[in-house]
Amino acid sequence: MSVENTGSDRSNELQLLDAKEAAGLLGVSVRTIRRMFASKELPVVRFRHCTRVRESDVTEYIDKSRRAGQL
Repeated sequence: MSVENTGSDRSNELQLLDAKEAAGLLGVSVRTIRRMFASKELPVVRFRHCTRVRESDVTEYIDKSRRAGQL
């Protein structure tokens, strides 16, 4: 899911991922992603019945995990 900035600069585009997409990026199960959402290990965006995570938060999590030697 993509929410675009109305300006001409596309570098500010916000990419929101569902649990399945985030799981694919991290190479884990959807259930693990939902646990990470619940434990606030990954910050989420909630609206109505949808829960999403910013792609930038997932990549930041990957970078932090690499630096800590956890991934």
